[in-house]
Amino acid sequence: MPLLPSRQLDTVALFEEERNGRFHYAATGFFCRHRFVGEKAVDAMFLVTSAQAMRGNLDGRVLIGRRRRRAHPLVEPVTDKRGFARRTWFSDDECGLAVLPLDPEYLARTRLRFQAVSTTKGALTLSAMRRKRIGEGDDVLVLGFGPVLERLRPVPLVRRGIVARIHDCYQGLSNAFLVDATTFEGNRGGPVLMKPHRPAADRARSDPAGKLIGVVAESLPNPWGPVEATHDGRRLNVQVNTGLVRVVPVDALLRVLEQAGPGGHP
Repeated sequence: MPLLPSRQLDTVALFEEERNGRFHYAATGFFCRHRFVGEKAVDAMFLVTSAQAMRGNLDGRVLIGRRRRRAHPLVEPVTDKRGFARRTWFSDDECGLAVLPLDPEYLARTRLRFQAVSTTKGALTLSAMRRKRIGEGDDVLVLGFGPVLERLRPVPLVRRGIVARIHDCYQGLSNAFLVDATTFEGNRGGPVLMKPHRPAADRARSDPAGKLIGVVAESLPNPWGPVEATHDGRRLNVQVNTGLVRVVPVDALLRVLEQAGPGGHP
């Protein structure tokens, strides 16, 4: 039995960008449901990704989604307010996240195959992670897509990683924590989950497995620059990745969602 239910793979979204007449994998995102508490509790749906991915002119960027019982994917401009978006993107450059309020009824009409991460039941804040003693060496999963995509089948994939450094984040000395995982630029904006060690049917409700703990912000570059390598008799300069990924915690996501919710940005 798979450790990660298929519904969690359906939370991931793919963004592509047009360059020189062709579309390229630009960023990852995910669908999120957040409850706003006030005189009356209101649930709202959002698309979450990296703020860097939504900077500048968005006219050439699209959301690619899988549709139920249809071979061809859904292709939606990320700037179309008359489509799946209820308002415009709200970006917070300080934490590096961007969120977009969605119209669930429109998504249902398009037969988009998706699930949403719940911020109340499916996510862990830093205080909850600390109470559960999640720390360096714990296993995590990074959801995203491969660097080479079949044009008509944007299928999500899963990468394994471990928490490399988080105590600075717990102590308020850093606004992000580090994960050791294999990623590339297109994975920015992807969700990071706690890795399950047993099937969902065997887990207690308090088990943190499979819950959202953060969002990929960036892969840290090697500070020493490229190294020389030889391939087919040619000398190449190769940029070695550190293997470290900067992850924005759920706490930052919750703050951005509250700012972008009802009564927030226009």
